[in-house]
Amino acid sequence: MFGIKFLLLSILLNNVSSDISCSTEPKCDCIKLENGIFADCREKQLNSSPTFNENVISINLSINNLTYPPSNKNLPESLLHLNVSHNRIFNLSFDGERITFWKIIGLLTLDLSSNEILLDETFFFSNIFSNFSLLELLDVSRNVIPVDGFTNFEKVMAPLISLRFLSVDIFEKITFGRRFEKLSNLKSLKLAGVCNTSRTFIIKEDFFFNLPFLEYLDISASEVWTNIFDNFNRPCYCSLTSIHRGAIGILADLKYLDISNNRYLGLCGFRNVNRCSTITPYFFNSLPSLETLLLNDNLLGLAGTLQSRNAFFVFGSLTNLLYLDLSSNKLSSLSKNIFWNLKKIKLISLKDNLLTDLNIYLKHMSDLTFLDVSENQILYLSRNARYDISHRASRRLNIDLSKNPILCSCDSLKFLKWLQKKQRVFKDLSKYQCSNTTNYETLTDVVIILDQKCSTHTVLIMVILFLIVAFIVFLIIIIIYRKRLKLKYWYYIAKRNYFQHAYMRLEDRQRYKFDAFLSYAEEERLFIIMEVIKKLEENENLRLCIHERDFIPGCDIADNIINAIHQSRKVIFVVTPSFMKSKWCRFEQHMAYMEYAVSRQGVDCIIMVIKEKISERDIPRQMYDIMKDESYITFPDDEADQAAFWERLINSLR
Repeated sequence: MFGIKFLLLSILLNNVSSDISCSTEPKCDCIKLENGIFADCREKQLNSSPTFNENVISINLSINNLTYPPSNKNLPESLLHLNVSHNRIFNLSFDGERITFWKIIGLLTLDLSSNEILLDETFFFSNIFSNFSLLELLDVSRNVIPVDGFTNFEKVMAPLISLRFLSVDIFEKITFGRRFEKLSNLKSLKLAGVCNTSRTFIIKEDFFFNLPFLEYLDISASEVWTNIFDNFNRPCYCSLTSIHRGAIGILADLKYLDISNNRYLGLCGFRNVNRCSTITPYFFNSLPSLETLLLNDNLLGLAGTLQSRNAFFVFGSLTNLLYLDLSSNKLSSLSKNIFWNLKKIKLISLKDNLLTDLNIYLKHMSDLTFLDVSENQILYLSRNARYDISHRASRRLNIDLSKNPILCSCDSLKFLKWLQKKQRVFKDLSKYQCSNTTNYETLTDVVIILDQKCSTHTVLIMVILFLIVAFIVFLIIIIIYRKRLKLKYWYYIAKRNYFQHAYMRLEDRQRYKFDAFLSYAEEERLFIIMEVIKKLEENENLRLCIHERDFIPGCDIADNIINAIHQSRKVIFVVTPSFMKSKWCRFEQHMAYMEYAVSRQGVDCIIMVIKEKISERDIPRQMYDIMKDESYITFPDDEADQAAFWERLINSLR
């Protein structure tokens, strides 16, 4: 097939000559080449082969109605290339004898594809290619598959020691046995005709054992993916069934591998696993020389392997890969590091998938020149994707983002501006269109219009956000103000717990350090020293906490107050007008109330001593609540009543 393509290319460089005769058939075009004549009898509705002149070196009899191949008498002995593909050839000759063109010893290319030839001993007798030691290209694909296999296949192919390219149908029991070891020039192999088999064909691990020198392998199912019915009207699918582990890994020199269009194929790597719809992460691990890998149309997106955390193993060993085709696989996403080791890659095709973003690493691909993500489901590229593209290693990278449903709205405006800025990176950017509107002619128009439209929206959104934030801050301020005492209390509790490890837990009902903490204004200092300390400590042996005497020097006043309240069984407030005016007295009252209400859960711990008369309107709410819930003691002016006062106070402390 390579030789035929080269021949057709040569034809394009020459003119058809009407004054040159090359055969007995006037319909054939005669084209002069450098070393002979090319007879082009393609699509001439011929029913039999004409006789060709001796100076003809290349013959194309394809797409006709031949039922038999040309015989020796029809062909020149110097023939190099013969193409009889796309005919109706089914036998060797009219009389069934083996009288054909097989004496042409210099033949280089032979194309018998797309005929009705049965691949068995009837046509391919044992020494059919015995004179073809110089043949380099042989295509016998797209013919009739033998039901019982072709046991002499390797024996028939053995004489083709110069063969470089072979295209043959896959059929049951086909093998490349030990005789293929001698065909060391065979570098290219195409296995076709998958749709002609029973659809249960499996490539086992030893299938290519005798072909370790292959560099080109095509096992694609080239037919359109559709239902095909066999001779028994049963539905069939164009696809291999399974490829066993190690089957391809043995081909260490392989440079080109095409496994495309095998939508029924599972590259599982396990024996006798059919239709597994997956691909093992280690399938390509033994192909270090691979340069081209075609995996398009294989439904790999349904397997999930390329999205999993092991995805970086799939192509991890293909360090020499240049071209990768993953198009038409229903891929909805890809692992970000899936191409992490493809440092020489030049072209990646992700065309016709279901991708919504392009979130893959590109920094290490310094040779990447083309990335095709057309015909996906990308509305706009995310910030991470834009960052990766902007910081790509390859300055020559060209990306095709066409035929994606690009969204043109305020949400995608940043992307559209970035796209316009990076227009040299994207192929045919001027042809990109919005999916949600047809009012814009170009992306430049889109950006201009949306920029004006969205700026108004932006101001409105900013104002709304500001009002929302202001409202939330206002609510927080109100909550903090209303809960300020509780917050302050817990702040000092937390601070005390952090710095004082010897803190006594509140819920422990063990002995306190003090029997009572005295809270009073500075004006009542003399009363405290002369009366309270004398009566309670000296006479009753109670331990009082006096801030002037018991507070820890160098410690924060608030911390000292909290410690004193925590370590005292009771808190005594000596209430006077001066007490009500003192900032620290009010703080002590607030902290004691929190101790009473929160830590000790309403357990009686506060004693209110009203020493001087106070107007009810001057009493703070917290003190008023305590005075309602707990009894308070009034210090009498009459000395005769003071004894009862002290007795009552002492009893409250017991």
